[in-house]
Amino acid sequence: MAKIDEDKDKFRKTVRRIADTFGHLNMTEWSGEIAERVFTLPEYKAAKTIFTFIGVDSEVDTRPIIQRAILEGKRVAVPRTFGKGIMVPCEIMGLHDLIPGRYGIPEPQDDAPEVLLGEGDLILVPCLACDLEGMRIGHGAGYYDRLLAGSKAFKAILCFDALVVEDIPYDEHDIRSDMVITEKRLARTGKGSEQHEAI
Repeated sequence: MAKIDEDKDKFRKTVRRIADTFGHLNMTEWSGEIAERVFTLPEYKAAKTIFTFIGVDSEVDTRPIIQRAILEGKRVAVPRTFGKGIMVPCEIMGLHDLIPGRYGIPEPQDDAPEVLLGEGDLILVPCLACDLEGMRIGHGAGYYDRLLAGSKAFKAILCFDALVVEDIPYDEHDIRSDMVITEKRLARTGKGSEQHEAI
């Protein structure tokens, strides 16, 4: 287990160095292209509830997704974090409902209603990097793996294409997502799933 943890820490440092070269304008453009791919998904169209992260630093900017989903009448939830890796999906009615939270990431206010995620909902998952099998490297706090464990909602990783790698170091606690979405492709994951890529 220690070896995997060491590999992950080394990998995070490498990924952050790569992401530092992207530039804000590139990430804004790529985030918009990723958002457009999300909107084409049958899982997005069918979902009544969308749970998404608020992208910061080298993560995909999810604000266009949040704004459109709310305009389309979907229920939108974003993370509110607590100690010991606990994260709770809470509903927002717009970006104006967000306040500075833990780690400087915008979060819902204290009185935001909690949302229970179930089958038919869509979860958009952040990463530092991922592979096309739906495994990801996050920041290491374990928030998403705890939330996603046992969830029946459709899980899609949003990632810049330059941060998609061949193999991600992982252990038994890491949760595989159902799809990877970049500015260049969609890839469904899992055994028996047909991968579809659009460049």
